[in-house]
Amino acid sequence: MKRTLWILLAILVLAAALRLFRLGAQSFWNDEGTSARVAERSLPLITAAAVADIHPPLYYYALHFWRDLWGESEFALRSLSAVLGVLLVWLIYLLGHQLLGEPTALIAAFIAALNPFQVYYSQEARMYVMLAIWAAASTYFLVRCLETRFLIENGFLYVLTAAAGMYTHYAFPFVLVVHNLVAIAWLVAQRKEWRKWIMWIALQAAVVALYVPWLGIALLRIPKWQSPAPAYQLGPALLDTLRWFAFGRTIPTASATIALGATGLFLLASLLPTRNMQHATRNTQYAIRPTLLLLSWWLIPIVLIFALGLYKEAYLKFLLVCSPAFCLLFARGVVTAWRTTSNTALPAPPLRMLVTLLLALTAVLTLQSLSNLYFDPAYARDNYRGIAQRIEQDARPGDAILLEAPNQWEVFTYYHRDDSNVIPLARARPVTEQDAAQELSQITARFKRLFVLYWAETEPDPNRRAERWLNANTYKASESWFGAVRLAVYAVPTAMSNQPDHALDVQFGDAIQLRGYSLAGDTVAPGDMLQLALFWQAQVPIAARYKVFVHVLDGSNRIVAQVDREPGGELVPTTIWQPGQAIVDRYGVLIPLDAAPGRYHIAVGLYGFDGVRLAVRGAPGGDQVVLTEVSVAR
Repeated sequence: MKRTLWILLAILVLAAALRLFRLGAQSFWNDEGTSARVAERSLPLITAAAVADIHPPLYYYALHFWRDLWGESEFALRSLSAVLGVLLVWLIYLLGHQLLGEPTALIAAFIAALNPFQVYYSQEARMYVMLAIWAAASTYFLVRCLETRFLIENGFLYVLTAAAGMYTHYAFPFVLVVHNLVAIAWLVAQRKEWRKWIMWIALQAAVVALYVPWLGIALLRIPKWQSPAPAYQLGPALLDTLRWFAFGRTIPTASATIALGATGLFLLASLLPTRNMQHATRNTQYAIRPTLLLLSWWLIPIVLIFALGLYKEAYLKFLLVCSPAFCLLFARGVVTAWRTTSNTALPAPPLRMLVTLLLALTAVLTLQSLSNLYFDPAYARDNYRGIAQRIEQDARPGDAILLEAPNQWEVFTYYHRDDSNVIPLARARPVTEQDAAQELSQITARFKRLFVLYWAETEPDPNRRAERWLNANTYKASESWFGAVRLAVYAVPTAMSNQPDHALDVQFGDAIQLRGYSLAGDTVAPGDMLQLALFWQAQVPIAARYKVFVHVLDGSNRIVAQVDREPGGELVPTTIWQPGQAIVDRYGVLIPLDAAPGRYHIAVGLYGFDGVRLAVRGAPGGDQVVLTEVSVAR
């Protein structure tokens, strides 16, 4: 017993270390920013926010009090999930001990401690690990109820934890479906025990009674999940789902196929009958079947995700409700496979070597996934912290910050507390062309330069009307990606020209003509934007896509500032140009703060995605055209 406690303590320390490691290293992403800002409010305001949100309020209440104790840094707010993640590992041990015995329980806890799916969401300031906590706790008390003749304390704790799950996330009913199916199967097996039926019905009625105050809100909010699911093939989708359970989101399925096969073998092994695998309870007269419970708990939420049309990557995190069942089944499979090697006619050492190799394979993928989670920028959360730092570094009086998706307000203002010039766009959905033009016209009349954050743009503005208007009526200087969020910078012109002020007849390659350009002033200060409009025309259809470069060159032809992108702010590629069509293409070029005063040349050209520039006809060996000179003056 003492040895078991030391092993369990070591597992919990490992779980805590993995969940606390680099906990505050990454920025909050959009939803975490919502958690941070909602937790700042009073409990009545949190309730009001949850009424309008697609999540119930219990997690926000808990985070509110946690914030009061530990502060509002990324580490402090995420640490609630980290602590809950360690608690989840302990609950998995308790369930394993109750259902499968001590050795399997310890292995299940160790698997959960390392599990990348659980670690990832234990480092996120959201409610998903709390959802898993209530799923595990209520299932534990369900087992206690069924195997101890419905003792009052177990029934009370079951109702409390099940109701808490309902107030945490709208996916918790998946767990109640499992509980009722398992309990009904168990009650049917008990035959004429009608008192147990009454007790079970009373427990479910108590859960519903506690949830009645929120039930009407839930019925209005749950349909918000029903956005169109992307097309998928069932086989690959199920393989992706298994990959999330085993290795989390940071390992591509194609890279984990063999390891997923090994995982599947251990899960199948968990179904094999093995001696000495009886669960710990002594009340065998009332015992439930552990494998039936765990399989139901793991598979039914998966079936419901697909049956309800909820299969999409953004919703797979809901399956944390059944991640404890996966860890327990996997652990049972490992123990069963190892014990089976001694109960076959085949030599035990080769079989045990095979089991060891399969475990090593899954361990390697698990460690790689954890490494990706901590260190690989490709899997980092959206970097709103970096966006705010970039804007604060470059901002000047007369600038505005536009949020293309209004629900970025919470996360952005967590990092940029001065919200006087932060403007959420297009609160009305869907965005019409007229609404976008009217709103942006009013904004550009007030500000000289715009920082625009584009996020989830296919949802708030699927036709990108706001971005198209800005590309046509301002000068985009730059854009940078911060995770899945794009920061674009625009200069607002003092005057707009839709015809070239300076006519040209420059031929690039065989199909593209530069008809002229307009330049807003021939003097610019360091830190300001040069505003250049190019006027293109295609002679024939263009089969390839080309990028335009605009270079500002000093007297030694060194590039001082530049912009490279496809025409029309990336939205009017050359492949859609029609012969004879006039293309107005606007560029803002930010002049560096350290640019020395003097005269600079502006050169433009085009190049393909292979990096090869188009030749300028009539200029042997030439692949760019120098338009004019500008002065940089402080």
